[in-house]
Amino acid sequence: MNINQTNQTRPNETNKNKEQEKQKQQTKKTKDNNNNKNKRGPSTCIRFTDEQYKELKELSKETGKSIPNLFKEAFYKRKPARPLMHIDVARKLIGEFNRIGGNVNQIARKMNSGIYEGWYPMFSEFYQQHTQLFNLVANYGKGKR
Repeated sequence: MNINQTNQTRPNETNKNKEQEKQKQQTKKTKDNNNNKNKRGPSTCIRFTDEQYKELKELSKETGKSIPNLFKEAFYKRKPARPLMHIDVARKLIGEFNRIGGNVNQIARKMNSGIYEGWYPMFSEFYQQHTQLFNLVANYGKGKR
């Protein structure tokens, strides 16, 4: 082998080494990217009707934001809903309303028997208000208001 031949093979070997090094770096970057994807945390899946999905895609195109980002913005940029009352308080109120209702029924029974006269209009108004309050509290948390 003469000197010219060895000089010619060395640049080729150097190029191969550089290419191999680039491939190793790209492989490492890909692995790092895959690890970063796994570090994002839990995910979820939402199902839509065809019409809903079409609307979301149109909105995504209009805003230039991905569908998940649209949902994240909608959820995290709103003020959190605060309950009117704790569910335990609502249960206690329902119990109180039931006791009051029992007393009202006793009064109604006596009024209907003719013992008390002249109280009927006032009693009727009270009974309607009591029923409305009871229904509001009883339906609290069920989406009915």
